[in-house]
Amino acid sequence: MQQWQRGQGIVEFALVLPLFCLLVFGIVFAGMMFADYMTLANIARSSARAAAKADAAAFANRYKLIRDDYQNQSLPLGFFTWDPKDEKYFKIEYDRTHSNVIVKMYAPINTVGSTVANVVNYLTSNKNDPINLQVTYTMYSENKH
Repeated sequence: MQQWQRGQGIVEFALVLPLFCLLVFGIVFAGMMFADYMTLANIARSSARAAAKADAAAFANRYKLIRDDYQNQSLPLGFFTWDPKDEKYFKIEYDRTHSNVIVKMYAPINTVGSTVANVVNYLTSNKNDPINLQVTYTMYSENKH
């Protein structure tokens, strides 16, 4: 009877281990994704603050200079693609109706270099709707443009 119980334990372990590993890897990846998100959110906040203090006469040129301050910045884990030089990924604009500065960040999942990102993207979404990070930060402008 004892020999059968040992076999039962091995079968239970073999059934539970993949689920446990999937749960642990999911938690780890969620933490990594959150780290990239927090990096984008902090850049958006500091950019919005700098843009809100910009001189009213030269705000368009100032927005480009603010973006240039982050041209060497990258996301800490590389699961997402973000290029601060491209306005598609990092855009600062002014809303004249409400006197707000709006900073928009966009970072699509990096399916080229990261195997983990490919696996997570495959498990969590379809090919037409991949995981992307989007951050929009709005701040009242101190100088009306």
